[in-house]
Amino acid sequence: MFPDHPNLLRSEWELSEPLRKSGFVAKPIVGRCGQNVTVVNPSGSTLEESTGEFNKRLTIYQELYSLPCYNGYYPIIGAWIIGETMTGFGVREDKSRITGVDSPCSACRIICEA
Repeated sequence: MFPDHPNLLRSEWELSEPLRKSGFVAKPIVGRCGQNVTVVNPSGSTLEESTGEFNKRLTIYQELYSLPCYNGYYPIIGAWIIGETMTGFGVREDKSRITGVDSPCSACRIICEA
């Protein structure tokens, strides 16, 4: 919906040369809990990879963004948007760059009063 938005990572259906050069994450378009994800650095080496039951799904390729590591954990923020309204977010972290079903998660809720 917003292919050139500065806050979104580039994603493509085919692995392009610009994505190879930046490093990329390959993941199934219909998957769960970090299964069947591969993280590849700009030199082409696999940094991390997970297994699972979604290996026969179509793949999407996303530009690699190197997460900071705090005390051995890589945190990510997942946001939920309904329509055009931010409704909540969660912070999930793991010792792996790939968060999974057992990764600790702190959910947050945003309450907007009119």
